[in-house]
Amino acid sequence: GGEKKDMPDGKKNNIDRLRVFATFAVVMIHICMTEVENSSLAVIGAGNYVIYSVGYHMVRWAVPVFIMISGLLLLPPEKEISEKKIRHYFFRMISVLLIFGTVYAVMEIVFDSGLEQWYLLLPEAILRVLQMKSWDHLWYIYCLIGLYIITPFAKAAIINIRERQLWTLLCVLFFLNFFIPALNMMTGKQFSTFYISANQYFFYYLLGYYLSIENNRIIRNKKIVYYAGAISFVIMSLWDALKISYCGDYSHWIRKANFLIPPMAIAVFVYFLTNHNLNIREGKVLKSISRCSFGIYLIHPFYVNIFYKVLHITPTSFPIVFGIVLLFVIVFAASWASTRIMTIIPILNKMI
Repeated sequence: GGEKKDMPDGKKNNIDRLRVFATFAVVMIHICMTEVENSSLAVIGAGNYVIYSVGYHMVRWAVPVFIMISGLLLLPPEKEISEKKIRHYFFRMISVLLIFGTVYAVMEIVFDSGLEQWYLLLPEAILRVLQMKSWDHLWYIYCLIGLYIITPFAKAAIINIRERQLWTLLCVLFFLNFFIPALNMMTGKQFSTFYISANQYFFYYLLGYYLSIENNRIIRNKKIVYYAGAISFVIMSLWDALKISYCGDYSHWIRKANFLIPPMAIAVFVYFLTNHNLNIREGKVLKSISRCSFGIYLIHPFYVNIFYKVLHITPTSFPIVFGIVLLFVIVFAASWASTRIMTIIPILNKMI
């Protein structure tokens, strides 16, 4: 979401490229994790499990980057975004939930219970949407609704905050929302967050804006940022691989300790934001995928579930690396094509 007016063409193009790259990554998350979440290590095999795990950690930055893009586009004080526009974004997400969330909830109910109580199907599906019990990937829509609600207040505060103060706030949010929960996970203790913790995704939202500030301290030290991102990926992948190989299970604290994800998300974001000579053509395909990115996000789990749960075709049906690539290409292409079709349907076009 967000407007792009008054943005230099080079930065606009780089954001499009970043959005496309993040869209690829989101699809890859579900290609790698769906079988893991629905099968045991014994069934999948330790070697395949490790490959899934490495693939997953490679792309865990995807949704944080989408939220950072929203922060970059919506929060800068010079971006005049009216309350009417914010309301438009808000009701757009509500419409998405009511349509896509309800359809997915109906599918899940039918899959679990059949059509015996068909007359309760729609009310039960809507209730699940209200309870945030539709398909898991829709958590992002609930998150966006919350961010849109606080956007006018965040913009008002940003006008009166200096770069150093914002940096301090980001450090505090990181400590409370990433570091302390990770420490609790690793030690089994319950260290207090002092009752002032904020949602971790608000951290990413503010971070996207912070990175739009000219010559901010992260951009000034981007080499360190790249090293931190690479080291975070290596730690997550190596620790998980060792745990799977020698203990027969993945590392719970690595999966849930999100303090290693911000360095990766920042590294990817900074790379695309600051490299204006990326050797990627700004053609019709790139623009189309960027335009369809939200629709691809919404619909790709449908195709993943068709392959994995209905057709029983997963990456491990083939040599796993080939299987991951093959299913990624098929699911992405099908999702992109479906979104292109939805963009010519008037009601859906306004949502996606």
